[in-house]
Amino acid sequence: MGINDHWLKYKYPGWVTGKLSDFCGVFYFPIFVLAFIVSIGYLVDRRQSTNAFLNKRNIFLAIAFTDFLMIVVKLSALSSRLIEEFFASYFFRISLTQDWTDLLAFIVNPLTYLYLQRFLKKNSDMPKHHKDSTD
Repeated sequence: MGINDHWLKYKYPGWVTGKLSDFCGVFYFPIFVLAFIVSIGYLVDRRQSTNAFLNKRNIFLAIAFTDFLMIVVKLSALSSRLIEEFFASYFFRISLTQDWTDLLAFIVNPLTYLYLQRFLKKNSDMPKHHKDSTD
């Protein structure tokens, strides 16, 4: 994603390099959001393990939050401008483009969900007192 955003987009501007950024962002940003949710949850309630916050509901919330931000950025010139100004003031300059076709990147949501599900404990959905019967 870094190579695409900082080199390919300028060397080969066009539809493919633009969409590649969107697809990567929609795949990877929920991973960051989920890590943030798990970390904050653990800091708030240290009696729980981090696994207590790594669950299907939080995976869904991370993906939904990412999609919401993408919709707001891609369909609202005002919010795009505010985000650009925020980044320029506190981090580095970015340039956001309003293009509703970027929302096609949402097709990677199931892949993100499947990828993140791998980190759930295999037996997390089983009751605690479940015995594996071989009868």
